[in-house]
Amino acid sequence: MIGDPTVIWDPDTQRFYYSLIGPTVNTINWGFSKDNNPLTIPGGFCGYQSDFGFPSGQLLDYPKLGQTKGFLMVGINLYPPGQQAATEGDVLWMNKPQGSAPIATCPAASKFNTGVFHDLRNQDGSQGFTPVPAIQTDPSPNGYVTTMSDIECPPICGKGALLTTYTLKPSASDPKVPTLSKPVSVTVGKFKPPADAPQAGTDRLLDTLDGRLTHSVSGIDPVLGKTTVWISHCVLGGAGAEVRWYEIKPGKSASIVQSGTVSDSNLYVYDGAISNDRTVNAAGKTSHGGAMVLGFNTSSASAFVAVQMVSKVGAHPQSTFVMVHQSTAPYAPAGCGSLGCRWGDYSGATPDPAASMAAKNGEVWLTSEWTSGDSNRPTWNWEALP
Repeated sequence: MIGDPTVIWDPDTQRFYYSLIGPTVNTINWGFSKDNNPLTIPGGFCGYQSDFGFPSGQLLDYPKLGQTKGFLMVGINLYPPGQQAATEGDVLWMNKPQGSAPIATCPAASKFNTGVFHDLRNQDGSQGFTPVPAIQTDPSPNGYVTTMSDIECPPICGKGALLTTYTLKPSASDPKVPTLSKPVSVTVGKFKPPADAPQAGTDRLLDTLDGRLTHSVSGIDPVLGKTTVWISHCVLGGAGAEVRWYEIKPGKSASIVQSGTVSDSNLYVYDGAISNDRTVNAAGKTSHGGAMVLGFNTSSASAFVAVQMVSKVGAHPQSTFVMVHQSTAPYAPAGCGSLGCRWGDYSGATPDPAASMAAKNGEVWLTSEWTSGDSNRPTWNWEALP
């Protein structure tokens, strides 16, 4: 099995990083580009495979990639063989190559330490579900991971109200090995798993996932002068599914800076990805960070899947929906049945490091899925100005 790829840009080392499941379900493939402009795959990348000590057959599912100055972080849900529910949420870690100079010969795997933080818990001791490390825009030794109340559906299909942050940073005794802080939870509005989404032209519904966190970006908010984490998930609401987003100030006294809902009484809203507009260029100069863009899908029994977005600048209200790209047919692959056709969790959003420093706001690159019918699910990529 090879699947669930994530690719991120790192402003500190000026290179791309990736992770994905495979080639077996208990391993993670990961690596990095040799320079800031890889032109070939796999020749432009250094690649590695790690099992992190997990036995054969255990599934390291839903890997989400983030980073700090010193480490890569991959959050996973762990499924032992035959288990329908995740038994723990873990954070895998690996050393990053240091410096931004091009790499001619890939370092040996032995040059990189790897490890696992097992069984992340919320502050009340309950199981943390779906650890999502933040994609870091302002380089820092400290990185952040967010989990939530476990409402996995099936089999739990419950409700929750906790988001929990952890801080990962270098150990004082060995900077090549990280430490993970105790959990700090914040209470948000209660949430439940969303309903599957209908689409025009078919009775087949689209899986909107089960309320799990989908994407996270961190960066300095210039209004606060501190690093915040932007994160979102799809929950029950609106016509049946809505996206809620949060800006969180992480750390020992974590708090919600602001939050919002992307919802419509006639449309199911799902598969969201949010990013701030923080600009950090190759010279280390910085600007912006007080605005956000969030991309998502919509559909209904009378509407094909569409790619849409909203934005918010500072204290101004969230924008209305902006249509980005419209599907031309329903997604109805053979064999998926009438309920819960797999749609995916492949939306992404990150700031553009080449945005103009002098502009009022930065820019955000986003990606989302659409369909032209049958089993076709290409991605749509675009750049947005809040």
